[in-house]
Amino acid sequence: MPTTLRKSIVRNKTCRTKMKNLNVAIFFSGRINSYEYSQYSLLELQRKYNAKMFVSLNKEKTSPYIERFRNIFSIADDQIHFERTINPEWFKPYESKAKILNLYSTLYHNKLAFNLIESYMAKHNMQFDIVLFYRADLLVLTKVLELTVPKPNTIYIPNDVGLINVDPPGVNVFISYGNVNTMRIYASTVDSLEKYDIETSHRLYHEGVILHHLNVNRVQIHEIPYKISPNENELYDCKLNPRRHDSNDEYNA
Repeated sequence: MPTTLRKSIVRNKTCRTKMKNLNVAIFFSGRINSYEYSQYSLLELQRKYNAKMFVSLNKEKTSPYIERFRNIFSIADDQIHFERTINPEWFKPYESKAKILNLYSTLYHNKLAFNLIESYMAKHNMQFDIVLFYRADLLVLTKVLELTVPKPNTIYIPNDVGLINVDPPGVNVFISYGNVNTMRIYASTVDSLEKYDIETSHRLYHEGVILHHLNVNRVQIHEIPYKISPNENELYDCKLNPRRHDSNDEYNA
């Protein structure tokens, strides 16, 4: 075997070993409806990085359906939280608008899920190297997401549905990752939502709010080559599960 090729193989193996030795946290928020149709994609991601998973659900309590989810992904009691979304007074005018209502709930549970990560690190006297926000209903089509050690104050997002050419512009909300400090900023978006509502002239939408929050906090955005298709008929690296909106009596019980 040529020396240069042998060195290349050694470097690749070393890189894979280093990534496996990193502490990786993955968090979900709000809902895990129809996870059974995406579970193999999630398991592949979890196993690749030996990651711990954290989830905050817009639920009052667990159920057999949720317990199966916990069992599959080895989610302990200190890695899951149940709480119905509590809307603040200023948000009352939006309660008839389902899309904005979902926005607040998602951001609310982003913060609660990240709080679990903070508590876990304190309890176990450790630090995660990478914190990844990931939609639980993504199906991997070609390859599992490749993570790299994040730079400080930098968030990593897929480049195909990243910055959106709309007014106001937005950023990808399916996948994002960074170090603990950066993702703490990401997860705190809900704390500034009332202020952003005024600053954006009451044009709240998920992608725009996240980008606005990152810009205000001077977080750098690094786009990564990973293709996500919201359309189930297109072949990208991954896609939103076409069954994610299926009626699920078990989950909704």
